[in-house]
Amino acid sequence: MHILLTVLSVIGKILLAVLILLILIAALLLFAPVRYQAGVRRRTKTDLSEVEILFGIRYLAGIIRVAGKWKGGKWGAALKLFGRDLRVIGDESVLGKEDHGGGREKPSETIEEITVPEEKEEAPLREPDQETGRKPEPEPERKPGPEPERKPDPKKGPGGLLGNAAEALSRILTRLTDLVTSLPDLLWKLPDSLDAIDEKIYGLKKEIRPWLAGCSKEAYRAILRQLMFLLSHYRIRKVKGHLEFGTGDPALTGAAGGVIRSVLPAASSGFELQPVFHDRMLDTDMLAEGHVRLCHLVKAVVVLLLNKNIRKMIKRLRRMRGGK
Repeated sequence: MHILLTVLSVIGKILLAVLILLILIAALLLFAPVRYQAGVRRRTKTDLSEVEILFGIRYLAGIIRVAGKWKGGKWGAALKLFGRDLRVIGDESVLGKEDHGGGREKPSETIEEITVPEEKEEAPLREPDQETGRKPEPEPERKPGPEPERKPDPKKGPGGLLGNAAEALSRILTRLTDLVTSLPDLLWKLPDSLDAIDEKIYGLKKEIRPWLAGCSKEAYRAILRQLMFLLSHYRIRKVKGHLEFGTGDPALTGAAGGVIRSVLPAASSGFELQPVFHDRMLDTDMLAEGHVRLCHLVKAVVVLLLNKNIRKMIKRLRRMRGGK
């Protein structure tokens, strides 16, 4: 009996230690900040191919990192573990040496490869035929033909799940780059496009009005409260670099510069803003930084699910969609 109690005590201590270890790991994953970076580079009077969009993520004090770049319609990202490349997604030629961060080195293009000619195997000597006394003719050399083309599997698609995600990310980055390069023109046309924006907002409200009819004001307030809570923790905390822009209209340029300066975070002393009042241009090399903690997202979701107004709203939306 004493031996059985001793064994149960040891098993209980092991299970307790495993439980405490799992709780510590979960707390570390939830409270460790996920630091993100996003930057844009563009020089004055350059084409779209020289626009670069940089993005990166660091997790667990840099143990897990993602460094990516978009340039000239192509993008690539390197997933790193302990500073070493674990996997490269997208086009690897877009990534520079600083993006690999101690991973595999690219071969130098200036050093020519030394090729050693392959030795041809000599055909074995054949003995003459005993009946005719003639030597058999050597067999003709077989030239390697072209390899058959491999057709892609229609079930898997061009790149599977990663390929579809890469195409979607490339489209998003292309639209973002178009927005950055056309920023002076957008600011120039802003007064004329306010009516069109108002019409689009009205049309959007008209489309989502049936969905919003089943929501109460208390549910709106609860959702808005949690969104503001997340924005206060997930906002951009630091901006570095410079931004030199001009719309051609001094008044509009000054107003846009004031708006940009007002929305910058407090820790942006390393950011330089230079409005150009008598020219239309855009020259920027800026990097925005911030961090995200998963515990804030979990807290917001739990608070919303515990709200009775939110639960009623979810039930009404399910009924509208034909669910139970």
